[in-house]
Amino acid sequence: MRDADAMRGRGSVLTATNKARLDEVLGTDSHALEIVGNPENLRLIKAEIAAQTRKAHEVRSTLS
Repeated sequence: MRDADAMRGRGSVLTATNKARLDEVLGTDSHALEIVGNPENLRLIKAEIAAQTRKAHEVRSTLS
């Protein structure tokens, strides 16, 4: 999904309650954030959204 042309210049943040199982089903690293209900999860999600937003801005600036 992340490599699709439609996603170029867009970010994505995937969360899961069992990342190991998701990776097993996919057969590869999903790069998901495992959310287990602790306060640290919110910080991780915010940081990943910020990182994906920066990446998306960088890609969009090269496309225009």
